[in-house]
Amino acid sequence: SKKSSATTRVFGAGYTRPPLEEVALGGGLAFKFLCNIFQSKSDLSSGKYGFLLLYEMFCGDIPLKLFPSDNPHNWARMLLRLLPSSDYSKKCVEMSILRLLSENPALAAHPALPRYEADQGAKKIQHMFVGKDAVTRL
Repeated sequence: SKKSSATTRVFGAGYTRPPLEEVALGGGLAFKFLCNIFQSKSDLSSGKYGFLLLYEMFCGDIPLKLFPSDNPHNWARMLLRLLPSSDYSKKCVEMSILRLLSENPALAAHPALPRYEADQGAKKIQHMFVGKDAVTRL
């Protein structure tokens, strides 16, 4: 729908992929990252902890681990379930994608799944208004 794609564009503009050294190696930095998510009361439209973060976690591009044996997909599933119920039950493209990825780890790991590629500088704003921004390309 137009509303959900416009919303995605707006909160996609505020998203920055977290540094991998903060999430992939586990330990204190990953724990601090998780604490920041829990304290932020994130929702689906959050630029920092919303759709794009969960999408990248499901796809394996953000390999969040506290312990070496952790499965990042399980962390993404848990964070998805911790979204406000108004977001989790929302009927929109973004939630449908996240629910599909949550229940289908093989699909989430498939190499043909589109990857988020951040636009840089002025292109980020320019692409947002013509429907060619990084989120819409997903």
